[in-house]
Amino acid sequence: MDQALESALVGEHERETKNQHANPMKYLLALIAAVAIIASMGLCAVTLVGLLATRHTDPGTSAVATAILLLLPSLGLAGLLGSHRAGLLLASLGWPLLVLSGLPLFFPGERAEAMASGLVILSLPFHEPISPAKSEELALWLDGLLPSPSSTQPLPRAEPLPEKLLPPSTIPMAEDQVALPYEGQGNSLSIPVSLQGATGDDMDVFMLLDTGSTFTTLDRSTIQALGYRLAPDAPIITTSTAKGDSDTSILILDRLWLGGFQVDGVTVAVCDPCADDDGQAGLLGLNVTGRFMLHLDTARRELVLEPRPPGTPTTLDIKPWIEISGRSTHWPDGRTEFLIHGENLGDRQITNARVAIRCSSRTFIAELPPIPPRELVSTSLSVPRTASCESVELALEQASW
Repeated sequence: MDQALESALVGEHERETKNQHANPMKYLLALIAAVAIIASMGLCAVTLVGLLATRHTDPGTSAVATAILLLLPSLGLAGLLGSHRAGLLLASLGWPLLVLSGLPLFFPGERAEAMASGLVILSLPFHEPISPAKSEELALWLDGLLPSPSSTQPLPRAEPLPEKLLPPSTIPMAEDQVALPYEGQGNSLSIPVSLQGATGDDMDVFMLLDTGSTFTTLDRSTIQALGYRLAPDAPIITTSTAKGDSDTSILILDRLWLGGFQVDGVTVAVCDPCADDDGQAGLLGLNVTGRFMLHLDTARRELVLEPRPPGTPTTLDIKPWIEISGRSTHWPDGRTEFLIHGENLGDRQITNARVAIRCSSRTFIAELPPIPPRELVSTSLSVPRTASCESVELALEQASW
């Protein structure tokens, strides 16, 4: 009896000793399993959050979607495996790894980028968030540890288009030159222009540089916004533009600036069809561009302007505003005398007006005195007896404001 009791006591002692040795091993295995589950769950959560963020998904929606994608399948797999504790352990560890391993099948080449984005996003609430460079380095290392299906090849990365460098200017720039950027092609280039209103206020607009337009044009709404009004007795002219010929009223715009250069006394024709819905207020005609020497640098898409020398006639602007008439007298001794009239129809004084008298064989020039606004002046001259002036034509040769 004593021997049996002793044997039982010895067996119990051995079991207690065995359990004491087993418990630390059991705790160590449990700790390793917990760390593995947390690591796999966390890495999968980081990757899914980053993947959704690259598709501009709302942060709240990303968090909910990540939780659903991780927890529900894990619980389902645990139920299928039968043993609650072992099944939950295997499912919690295996499902995230399965998701991470299969991700390249559906998003080739995006796993490392998604990890890097997720690491940055989830570290934002901390005092020192992880830097993008560090997150990318860590993501590449983790991505290298994970298996990737050998049948998938990551898509090649798109290289950013290098910044287009402008070629050097083909025109040496002088102090009195300016380069204006333009938009468009052919004979219709969009140029920035500053217009002065009737009250002195400026308006910045874009106008089309139209090489087929004799006069600068503006639509009625821009003219009204500038504070100008059309006079009832304003001259009517025929404008020739790339859009065709049309008869229209004109007015004098006191001043505009082109590339910072001041241009005074610009004759403007009213032309609503010359404006468009893209913000073009009208056409910049030859009466403005003719006051400059133009160089078109198509490589740099620049229009280089150089003003013509001071005192250059502004004949094109003045022609519609001056009415030339005259009378010739033929004397018996062969002399021919002319009385030339110049009437100013505008509100700006005209100076340096020269009238060409074209006889059948020769052309003579008559110089008119300054013509005040709305007034008429005259000048007389005779031509040599040898001139044949049975047929005469008068035309404005040049004039200035």
